[in-house]
Amino acid sequence: MLAIYFLYGFSALLSLAFGLFLWKKHSVFPNVRIGYHAMEAMQGEAQWNYANVCAGKASLFGGLLAFVAFPAACLFFRLSVWRMALLYCCICLLWALAVVLLPRYLLRKKFPQSSE
Repeated sequence: MLAIYFLYGFSALLSLAFGLFLWKKHSVFPNVRIGYHAMEAMQGEAQWNYANVCAGKASLFGGLLAFVAFPAACLFFRLSVWRMALLYCCICLLWALAVVLLPRYLLRKKFPQSSE
């Protein structure tokens, strides 16, 4: 059980670091090596910066929310080890989907001409 808490804490810290990195330290536009990669994001400097900031904030928010929600759910509901592992996998999957899909959706909403 302690291993799941350790793994969860490490992945939450990793998601927070990933979010800060995407939000603040992505590469400048002509060089799109480091950052959020989607075709819509690589069409211009405004799109590139917006997509990276959105992905960074989604990762930070998801990491902070999960960092609080997982231990609270495990302690409140007194989950077994298998249910804790299942909850951990679900939270990681939701975090990954939010980081990948949410910036793309918001980018298409803010810059509709770039998705055509």
